[in-house]
Amino acid sequence: MSVNFLMLHTFPKTLVENIFCGNNISNLEKYGNKSKGNAYNVLLLYSAVKCIYYNEYNGPLPPKSLIDSCASIVQDFVTPKNYPLKGALEIGFGGQQYVLTKIFYQGIHIGRY
Repeated sequence: MSVNFLMLHTFPKTLVENIFCGNNISNLEKYGNKSKGNAYNVLLLYSAVKCIYYNEYNGPLPPKSLIDSCASIVQDFVTPKNYPLKGALEIGFGGQQYVLTKIFYQGIHIGRY
């Protein structure tokens, strides 16, 4: 839910700073290590802060070791297994050269490709 508020620019930056401050990093690590869903939430929050507030947020961020740990936990959790619309898109656009899969952005790259 916090990511939704971030997208609407209604999530206070001071709260983000509090989540990522040094005192709470150990709590964030414990939360992220509990399950794949929790690890994914940590990555989603980090990615949202980096992408949405990239020019506006100058507060602390979680250490790279936490991000890497969460990314390794969720690797199989979010890896797409197939592309059910790929065939239809290729026909619609006129060939497979016009349809790309496994597209990345400047955020966090999760999964094996």
